[in-house]
Amino acid sequence: MDLIEREYPTSDDKPPWYGMVFKQSVYSDAMLESLKRRYPQGANLRERKHMAAIEFLQQELEDMQASEAALIPKTNPTNLMSDVASHDRQHQKIGSLPYSPTAQLSTPNITNGYHGRRSPTNKVPLVQSPTVSSNMSGQEIVFSIANRPVVQRQRRKKMTASEKISYKQMRKIGACDSCKRQKAKVDSLIFL
Repeated sequence: MDLIEREYPTSDDKPPWYGMVFKQSVYSDAMLESLKRRYPQGANLRERKHMAAIEFLQQELEDMQASEAALIPKTNPTNLMSDVASHDRQHQKIGSLPYSPTAQLSTPNITNGYHGRRSPTNKVPLVQSPTVSSNMSGQEIVFSIANRPVVQRQRRKKMTASEKISYKQMRKIGACDSCKRQKAKVDSLIFL
């Protein structure tokens, strides 16, 4: 049973843990028991949560590396040369311009302006999808507690000296009899 899921897909501009959420409430009994069963070596809930998060991120990394390895074509150079030669013969039979297999096999200069990542072997540059522009139509805005604006507590303005004096006098005098009786009724209704 996986304990963590992704709310938002990962991206290069966000930290890898952004969008990770536990499938159940962390303080639910079911989650506590499943964390204990899965990570008995953890001394407390905090350590077990960290272990679950680390395991989730490691699994995601392995999945990413496996998918990137699947994207890199594994072709045999001799097969490629025979394919190019047969293609060249077909063009010569039709009467088109001669085809140069060496021109097609030469690697283009990709160092200028290339800012992508390299594969784990650091030999083959990985192709990255272009970044999504912020002004795309159909963009979806997802509410998150993390991106919520900070709410300022509303505070009362400070009383001036004259307001303080009049307030103290009213407190000494107290409420009139009808107001006192009405308050008593309200209090008694609340506690029924």
